[in-house]
Amino acid sequence: MEEIEDRLAQANTVVAEPASVEPSSVQISSSGQTDPDLVKAGLLTPEVMKPAKEKQPAVVKPEKVPAKAPAVARSETVKKPVSDAAVKLTQPSAVKPAAVKPAKATPIAANFRDKAWLMQQPNQHIVMQLAQITDKAAVGRYIEKYGLQNQVDYYRARTRAGLVYVLLYHRNYETVTKSKEIARQVLAEGVQKGVWYRRFSTLQADYIAPDGES
Repeated sequence: MEEIEDRLAQANTVVAEPASVEPSSVQISSSGQTDPDLVKAGLLTPEVMKPAKEKQPAVVKPEKVPAKAPAVARSETVKKPVSDAAVKLTQPSAVKPAAVKPAKATPIAANFRDKAWLMQQPNQHIVMQLAQITDKAAVGRYIEKYGLQNQVDYYRARTRAGLVYVLLYHRNYETVTKSKEIARQVLAEGVQKGVWYRRFSTLQADYIAPDGES
């Protein structure tokens, strides 16, 4: 109490500074109420019934920062090699080439003769030599063109024109006059212009075989 009185006396002299009360000098009754004498002395206000609790320092909670999920590097999708067993390769069906039938050679409607035949003919008779043709196929075309089917004897020989087929009318006559008369009757005009009237003896003498032998 003496301390309190001393402090009150100091409070009267020092206006600016409020008296500080040490916590140890404040007595609180067992019922938890403040001593009324202290209130009267002006050290405590009646409203303060309990000693002020020390304020705990405010706990600042850190702001919650949304945690970003760590970036996960996506590994590139690696395609598994397809096994040979899984893949069935369709083999292209073998295309058989169409069978090409060789064109049948059109038979020449004429008689092919040889050297022996030529040498057996009457050497003084007149024969009509129709043409000399180098290609056998052309022989058939010639016969067909002028309608001479089965009216021609032909053989192959070397002449001044080279290696040719010599075409003869299949009939022969004793004189040139008779031969020309028959020609006008049986041969086309285009054939008559090219006829060469010859004796068999001349053909026999001039004959040279295809291989060059006489």
